[in-house]
Amino acid sequence: MTNHDTVNRFNQPVVTDIDREVTAMGSVLAALQPLTQASRLRVLRWAAEAYDVRGPIPALVGAQRIAAVDDLTDRVELLTHQVETLGRDVASLTERVAHE
Repeated sequence: MTNHDTVNRFNQPVVTDIDREVTAMGSVLAALQPLTQASRLRVLRWAAEAYDVRGPIPALVGAQRIAAVDDLTDRVELLTHQVETLGRDVASLTERVAHE
């Protein structure tokens, strides 16, 4: 049985709330897929606030942890790059001083 098994008097499918929910979920999925975990969390928080969604959303607890890890990973990558650059600069300066 599909959600369209109910038809009106003109034998046209009746769109139900379930159909609308599934369509909305598909739209949300398409919008969130290309984003990072941190971005997804920000979008979902915004949507929850904008539509006044109340109550615990257990999956967000895990998502918050993932977002925090993603954020830390980004910071570690940036710091690693900065340390590598600084190391090259120090090596270059050491070489210059050695030749003077």
